Amino acid sequence: MHPEISALPSRLFYDSRLKDGPDMDSKQHAVWHDSGKYRPYMFFDIARGREQSGASHSVFNMDEVDAALQLVCGLCRDFPGLSWNQKIGIITPYKQQLRKLVEAFRQFIGPTATDAIEFNTVDGFQGQEKEVIIFSCVRAGDSGVGFLADRRRMNVGLTRARKSMFVLGNAQKLRVSPLWRELIDETDARSLVIKTKLPLFGRTLQRGMKLDNLLDTVASQPAQIADGEGDRSEFTMETLDEVELSRFNQAMLSKEPPVSTSKPEADDRREPEAVGTCNSSSRSLHPAMREAARKRLRDAKGDQEAHQSSAVPE
Repeated sequence: MHPEISALPSRLFYDSRLKDGPDMDSKQHAVWHDSGKYRPYMFFDIARGREQSGASHSVFNMDEVDAALQLVCGLCRDFPGLSWNQKIGIITPYKQQLRKLVEAFRQFIGPTATDAIEFNTVDGFQGQEKEVIIFSCVRAGDSGVGFLADRRRMNVGLTRARKSMFVLGNAQKLRVSPLWRELIDETDARSLVIKTKLPLFGRTLQRGMKLDNLLDTVASQPAQIADGEGDRSEFTMETLDEVELSRFNQAMLSKEPPVSTSKPEADDRREPEAVGTCNSSSRSLHPAMREAARKRLRDAKGDQEAHQSSAVPE
């Protein structure tokens, strides 16, 4: 991934010890970065966004839905010579927000919009990457940020983009979380927090917009949606121990990364992928790291079961 994207997760989650591969700034440079409107990393402050409750107490934010639409349309219209098909992913921690996003894009762009763009929850997007990621935070109420403050989920959400990471959120409301406050303050110090007024870029959307450079003919690939909004066991991999961090950095800085002796699993769709996906050379680490994660999870469960069996009822 672009170093401007990896810098924050590296500092927030790994004490700045996570290293980029050689020349990643030039390798992950994109033509839209030069415009100034679409940098490698940006936080769009949707200050007027209103959090609402939907089905199963999941929440949604229609202003962030509109902002995501306008951001995608802006990229397509400002760079008509680029094909955006399968280049963009839109993720959110909340299933109700996911439904609203899918409905809006189908309504304004057409039914094939969901073939051209990957929509998913943060949980469901594990192990995947796109050139551009739009992360809708949703939370804009007075009841806190919920499991959006989970550092593992935050880590996953912020490390899925190769070239540009666009975060949509209410900066004031998110600052109640110490981790999000740190992220927003550092982003603001880099002049990358954009005070946003809708419509984004002053463009009003119309139904049935024709975006040929987005809606190229593609085979439909249904997304693997996570079953729930907060299965913390899925995020075990997102915290690297000292040995794993050392091996990852060695792989990033060498031409021939260490090869794992573990056999890959037949189906790892539900396994979280390390932040090390910023360079394809790190993929050889995943099987061993997955096994280490499983062992920690088994040990934790064994300790819990032993504790429960030794408890004396009152």
